[in-house]
Amino acid sequence: MIINFRQDNLISPPQPTAMSNVEFLRILHLCDKEIDWQTESGWLLDIYEDCIPNDSEKAFTSVITLLRKLKDKEVIGIDHLVVLIDIVKRTKSSSKWNLLRILREFENKRKDYKELLKQISRALQESNELQRSISTCVENNVILRKTGKQIKDFDALFKMLEDRHILGIEDLTILKTIATEVEKPDLCRLVEEFEKKRKQEEDSERRNDNLRRVGGLGPFNRLS
Repeated sequence: MIINFRQDNLISPPQPTAMSNVEFLRILHLCDKEIDWQTESGWLLDIYEDCIPNDSEKAFTSVITLLRKLKDKEVIGIDHLVVLIDIVKRTKSSSKWNLLRILREFENKRKDYKELLKQISRALQESNELQRSISTCVENNVILRKTGKQIKDFDALFKMLEDRHILGIEDLTILKTIATEVEKPDLCRLVEEFEKKRKQEEDSERRNDNLRRVGGLGPFNRLS
């Protein structure tokens, strides 16, 4: 089965997973909006110094500039939320519990996605399907043949697909294509179950958005 993935993905430079990165940046801006820099900057700067000692570039003017620097230094990231969660916990913001809930939801979403990749990787590895999986990607114009020869395991394959925005939480088509080509219907069902769960979560978020528009929920609240 050939899926018409875009050819320009073959030459795209590595980038963070698109949708997860967008959502993470939105969370950083929510933190900037809800944490008062004027009253909290002192201990936030201490946290920065503790995480990145002897850094000469500390001319921060807001929460977002500090968080961006922590992100650039890889102290926080889409799969590294411990420090950010700890920061939010210690703020005096009246919205901190809502921020924490948003962070936990994002963290759980990423964990579920990474667990899905782990399960698929393990199943395909056990049946020695790496080369067939790479061939499927080559045939679908996702990776170049010469690039495929450099891939040693499924972690590397999935990372490359993520970097090229072919694979991510919002688009698992390539996983289903691989599972179909290597005749693993159980893996297709696994992906479809994940997609179904994500759709249910999106439907819930959509209902919450509608309630917020009519004043039924605050800007951070979620229905239980």
